[in-house]
Amino acid sequence: MLVDLYAYVGETDFISASIKYGAFKYHMQLALEAIFYGDRDLFINNPEFINTPVYVKFDSSIPMFNNYESYGYVKNYLSIK
Repeated sequence: MLVDLYAYVGETDFISASIKYGAFKYHMQLALEAIFYGDRDLFINNPEFINTPVYVKFDSSIPMFNNYESYGYVKNYLSIK
């Protein structure tokens, strides 16, 4: 099992793609915290999911920004007590 997210950088010029990719990367931590916070009851009720790996697929026509990156584990974004 894994969490697989998608970020559309787009089919655009290098500068626009660079800006958009940078914005995604800058905000990814907060976005993941918000997503997992919204699903916190799922993780409280199913603690085995806490160790699920998180990946983000960045989709771009520019090869440099078209990649698949690991963002650790769900537990890195939760503060469940």
